[in-house]
Amino acid sequence: MIFSIAGSQTESTFDLGSFFLTFSVAALFAVLAVGLIGGFWFFGTRRTRNRHDALVKNVAAKGYSYLPEYPARTALLDSAPFGLGETRWARDVVWGNVDGRPFETFAYSYELGRNEKGGGEYAVPLPFQITWIPLPAPLPLIRLSAQHWLVESRSVLGDKDLDVESHEFNERWTVSCADDRLGHAILSPRVIEQLLAPVWSGRIVVIEQQMLMTYSTGHTDLSELEELVSALYGVADSIPAYLGDS
Repeated sequence: MIFSIAGSQTESTFDLGSFFLTFSVAALFAVLAVGLIGGFWFFGTRRTRNRHDALVKNVAAKGYSYLPEYPARTALLDSAPFGLGETRWARDVVWGNVDGRPFETFAYSYELGRNEKGGGEYAVPLPFQITWIPLPAPLPLIRLSAQHWLVESRSVLGDKDLDVESHEFNERWTVSCADDRLGHAILSPRVIEQLLAPVWSGRIVVIEQQMLMTYSTGHTDLSELEELVSALYGVADSIPAYLGDS
């Protein structure tokens, strides 16, 4: 149906059918968008709850200690992913011993920032699973990054990539450190062999102060925790002992 509105000098037409069609399509897209957002929220919440339930069950069965939240751990180290973003959380903190050797792991996240979009604001949370062990003595800062972490690693320690004699290692890892000489000393043949194990796929490995840390994106139920802690100690035990005196 078309309505005509006539005036002394102008005439305009209004297509009611087209209006309702446009309005219906817009309303349909709005409903679909709300439904998708609600679906993502529902399944995301359920997945988080399932992960948390599995984690708590795993921790209890193995006799590890647990804290639901520990804000002090948001400043564990100076290098990334710490010190980034605005709001930071350290949750599901678990610690104990694997084969008599201590470890700690926790779910860390921070908000990348708040940006204006369409007149509103939104925050982008970035999740990581942090796992670390103590070292016998402090060592210089060194970061080993998988290829997709290249930009982050170079932004932290400069634009250099330390190469070693292993082609496979150089293909798999980007190494950044403040002192090339000490970097080569730390990356002994035994350390290189340890870091070629499949458990390190998609991970960052960091030596800072008196800690050996690894992290990956996302939070886990810790089903592979013991394997990862053993791999960390495999690397730590392979670092030449004399470096602790340097």
